[in-house]
Amino acid sequence: MPVNVRCASDMGLLSCRKCQRVHPDSMDSLRCLRCGHPLQRAHTLSLTRSAMLLAMAVLALCAAGLLTMSVADGPAGPVPLPLMAAISGGWRAGEPLAALLLATGALLFPLLRLGLMALLLLTAWQGWRQPPRRLTLLLRWQAGASRCAMLPLVIATLAASCMGSASSLHVHPGPALLALALSAWLTTLATRIFDPRLLAHDAAGQAQASSTG
Repeated sequence: MPVNVRCASDMGLLSCRKCQRVHPDSMDSLRCLRCGHPLQRAHTLSLTRSAMLLAMAVLALCAAGLLTMSVADGPAGPVPLPLMAAISGGWRAGEPLAALLLATGALLFPLLRLGLMALLLLTAWQGWRQPPRRLTLLLRWQAGASRCAMLPLVIATLAASCMGSASSLHVHPGPALLALALSAWLTTLATRIFDPRLLAHDAAGQAQASSTG
């Protein structure tokens, strides 16, 4: 028997992002009656603005890879080191832990955040079929990564500062960390603008098409 699947927005209702309770459209500026979370409509051009911010975050991360990550004050004067040179130099200098922390905080975690956000954007934009459990898992990972967005940056800063301890060199962070902070902030902003209800809307449309087909 065909089932007519409709979203809350199609019926003139607002759904709470926290507990998913629906409310009349006239309660736009009020709070959820169940959990007290503020109600808000879907962002205008959510996908477009999130994609633009994500592209800017990718450019900032590329700039971080080209700029100076750390500066070592050697006998011949200051030696600027880009990201990959700082990681490989720390590994060769007998500081594998600092090199791994720097690679994780400045390279691996930002790439994972960007890839996860890009996957969600493509899923909503292209209408890819994703199991509900997988979508829920992706959204949970996205929320968890946003909550600890600045922690890898702190780890990378500490790792870059401690990189020359084994060789008795004075090492201080470079301007690449500012580009990393900008990339993390842009990715967080893209995450906040992205409306996860777009994924539910696509899933509802696919369920309605399959039930009437």
